Amino acid sequence: VTAEANDRFNRGGAGLRLMKQAWVDGAILGAALSTFATYRNRTVRLSVVGGFSGEVALTNLSVIKSRFFSGSFHYDDGPAADDGLLGVRVCRDMGRSEMLATLNAMSKGRFNGRPKTFGTSAVSVTVEARGGEPLAVETDGEVGLASKVVLGVRPREVMLCP
Repeated sequence: VTAEANDRFNRGGAGLRLMKQAWVDGAILGAALSTFATYRNRTVRLSVVGGFSGEVALTNLSVIKSRFFSGSFHYDDGPAADDGLLGVRVCRDMGRSEMLATLNAMSKGRFNGRPKTFGTSAVSVTVEARGGEPLAVETDGEVGLASKVVLGVRPREVMLCP
């Protein structure tokens, strides 16, 4: 849902462009709310090296090196910059009211222990859409579509592949 909301924020119409100039957090919230209104959970195969592996009704997946994202939204904690690990934060099988409650909590940095969420650290994460239907994938504000994504850490390197 975050990638789809970011895509809507990036491609928004004239009203959203005006709102971005006056109130960026409000524009982010507006894009998120309009995305939540039509979002449906996606069944994916999620594999976290050293942790969870299986199918999940995915609401949102964040693979992070910083606990901050999208304006004032942030997680309680995140991985250390030099630990060689990615932070993995999952929201699963949420309805609209649960998504909104989680979004509100994350505006205050509260994620850990919320219902239908889990977080861990990993060296590598693989996400594969059931049936190959592409997922919206966001990396540093840029959104693309993919049916399979593998994310990992390469020490002392920065590499982004579409």
